Amino acid sequence: MSQFDSQLWFLDAIRYFRSFGFFESQPLSEDELGEAIKSHWRGDWDEYLAGVSDRPGADQFLLVADTQRVWWHDLEMVYRGANSYVDVLKEWAAISRGQFIPEQTQETWHGDNGPADISFVWNGSRFTFVHRSGDFLEHGILQLINQALANTSFHYEVAADYGDSNWITVLNQNEKKRLQAERGWHFLW
Repeated sequence: MSQFDSQLWFLDAIRYFRSFGFFESQPLSEDELGEAIKSHWRGDWDEYLAGVSDRPGADQFLLVADTQRVWWHDLEMVYRGANSYVDVLKEWAAISRGQFIPEQTQETWHGDNGPADISFVWNGSRFTFVHRSGDFLEHGILQLINQALANTSFHYEVAADYGDSNWITVLNQNEKKRLQAERGWHFLW
């Protein structure tokens, strides 16, 4: 992060993202929150941060510590019998800011290597996504969920600045535009 002062960025980022409602579940002072963020990484904060070369990536790295708003996991998790999509939909509901609470989630495999039908009921309608094959979680299910959320002001967003497109949160369009304009963030769609 040689492009900017990481300590100055760190305090600024904490203030900035609190204005978006991140870290609401942690009513701590800025210094206490800073220590909580660093401890989330179990002493490896400086090592992880050293591998980040720009502010959007650093921002997203910092926000991983807000597990109430950000989902960040390995995408290579899908296989018959794991119920990965069922579990992920529960985890995504937990970060949805109350906007997406699916019911009757099912994962039905049609062979050891797929395809698999993932279905859920939301707001009285059944939605189905087909996982074609492979062991990587497919982002297409998020696009289906966003279609379901079309009448709300919130959508799932996948940050494209850090890692393997496995950084997911829920934002409204104003928040997304601000992050793009003010912080230089990029999103998958």
